[in-house]
Formats: sequence, C-alpha cells, structure tokens
Amino acid sequence: MERYKMSIDKTLYDRLGGKETYVAVHRIFYDKAYAHPWLKQYFTDKPQEVLESQQTDFMIQLM
Repeated sequence: MERYKMSIDKTLYDRLGGKETYVAVHRIFYDKAYAHPWLKQYFTDKPQEVLESQQTDFMIQLM
C-alpha cells in the first residue's frame, strides 16, 4: 500500500524521470529525424539543439 501511495504523491513528470528523460527522448527523436533521408529536408534551416530545447520546454509545460 505504501508503494502505491508514493506513486500517487509523485507527479507524472517526476514518475517519468523529470527533465533528463525529456531531453534524452527528444535528442533521440531529432537525431533520427535529422538523419532520415526524407524528413531531414524539413530541418535544414534550424539547428538541432534549438529544436530539441524548444520541444523539451514545450512538453514540460504540458506536464
């Protein structure tokens, strides 16, 4: 029962691992998008780090 209570007390953001998890997920996603033969054309004018940071900030705000 105590384990169940602890999981309720934590936010979804915390249960998913906090900002570090979001940063890692977005880095993997954008590494693949920038390397993809067809998708990379949509990212030529934006630095990958900027998009990763913006996506991370956006998702954290949603949590």
